Amino acid sequence: MFGYVLFQDGRRGGSVLAFIIIVSHFLLYYSVHYSVLI
Repeated sequence: MFGYVLFQDGRRGGSVLAFIIIVSHFLLYYSVHYSVLI
C-alpha cells in the first residue's frame, strides 16, 4: 500500500526513485521472510 502510494506520486516526476524504493521494500520484506525460514 505504502509503495503503491509512492509509485503514484512518483509518476509525476521521480518514477525511477519510487521504483527503487519499492524494490528495496520488496527485498527487505523477502529477506525478513527468508531469515524466518532459516
